[in-house]
Amino acid sequence: GMMANNLIPARAGELARAYVLGQRERISKTTSLGTIAVDRIFDGVTLVPMMLIVAAFAGRDTSFDVGAGSWTVSLNFAGLGAAMAVLFGIGMAILFYLAFSERGRAQTHALVTFFLPARLEPKIERLLNSFYDGLHALRSPVDLGVAWAMSLVSWMLEATMYYMVARAFGIHEGYHVFLLLTAAANLAIAIVASQGGVGPFEIVVSKTVVAFGAGKGAASAYALGLHALLLFPIIAIGLYLIWSMKLTFGDMLKSSDLGNGADGEEPPAADARTPRIVPPHVTKEPAAE
Repeated sequence: GMMANNLIPARAGELARAYVLGQRERISKTTSLGTIAVDRIFDGVTLVPMMLIVAAFAGRDTSFDVGAGSWTVSLNFAGLGAAMAVLFGIGMAILFYLAFSERGRAQTHALVTFFLPARLEPKIERLLNSFYDGLHALRSPVDLGVAWAMSLVSWMLEATMYYMVARAFGIHEGYHVFLLLTAAANLAIAIVASQGGVGPFEIVVSKTVVAFGAGKGAASAYALGLHALLLFPIIAIGLYLIWSMKLTFGDMLKSSDLGNGADGEEPPAADARTPRIVPPHVTKEPAAE
């Protein structure tokens, strides 16, 4: 999935990840998309507080141009964190609403099917139910705690990698700077979804380390070297894995059978913790609850 995101536009690696997970583990690919949505939300839940907390005590600041064309705005660390907190907050609210509210799922079903031919309604209902199955972790406090802890560990490991590479380029700032850098760079490329993050990543990395005292030449070299170390090994490993699994990019980007399990089979029964859609025109007997 990360390899495809680096090579294919529009975050298509998320579809590739769902397809491969569905093929390998024989689960609904739409359920996989639900888990990926939760995964991305937890990235924000980890990175936004990390950036705001470190920026508040770092004593240095800088600004970045975020957006494209006439929609470009200049944001410092606090502004970027606030903007992303709003975006991730909205996303999290929607996912929690769909995970906990049967009414919300029914409203979503009604809205989606309103614009589609009636013959597609059964398939859309199945796809939506599968997606909601992927949200079941949001209903468990234990799962939420584990997900957040694992997200925090993974991002701290990435920050450690940034710190070690900086030492190789003669940049000797404290570890907190690279926690801030990790959060800012990854949040910025989440807004500006360029190919592999090329461009926004280098700008944020170089500006951040310059703000903390590094020379512009060393900062530019570090940004390019760091991004190369993030991109090329993942691309090479990903290409090897799709070759070893006898897949192609065309296979991974299939979307016509997202509602089915591997090899076109029906997905397994839904997790009992995730209630099903009740279409607005269907009346359920109380016993069916």
